[in-house]
Amino acid sequence: MVYSDFSLAQVKKSFDLTLAETRNLFADTKPVTPSETLIMILIDYIPFHRG
Repeated sequence: MVYSDFSLAQVKKSFDLTLAETRNLFADTKPVTPSETLIMILIDYIPFHRG
């Protein structure tokens, strides 16, 4: 069976799964300063629209 033949509802039912969508996975994540390399890559490859 190919990936496109599955649906979330079907998988939940088949495996008796419950989704926990309200949990914040990143609540304890601390911010970090991006490296100069990352900043340059973003400037070069990600369009930025002002206004």
